[in-house]
Amino acid sequence: MKKFKDWQYFQLEMIIESEEPDDIHRIDLMTWKRWLNHALKRTHGLFGEAIEYTILNQEDKIAYIQVGFQDKDVFSTATSTYISNSELLGAPAVVRIEQETPDLKKLEVTEDDLIWYKRVTEEEGENATISKT
Repeated sequence: MKKFKDWQYFQLEMIIESEEPDDIHRIDLMTWKRWLNHALKRTHGLFGEAIEYTILNQEDKIAYIQVGFQDKDVFSTATSTYISNSELLGAPAVVRIEQETPDLKKLEVTEDDLIWYKRVTEEEGENATISKT
């Protein structure tokens, strides 16, 4: 029996097209959410707005996102093709997909990310155990 994957995991990096120093543009959680929502809406309309995602962790220009496996292509297309205008960040911004995997354990994280990563992998393990019984 083929096992259905529930989730797709992304590591995204936001790149701001500005001549100002990089440290001037600090990206917070709300800015990431707004950028992602704009990208999904602009590229896929109402269908894109309906895509659910979870930001597992975000630190400045790097974000780790969990998306339903069935929505991975829509999410990937939206994030990799959308260019925001300067209203959101004061300069146009794009997002680069650094990693994409259906297996959370294959997601490469830095040492600074180990705390949230361990919590998420434990939660996923508990959910997998619950769904098997």
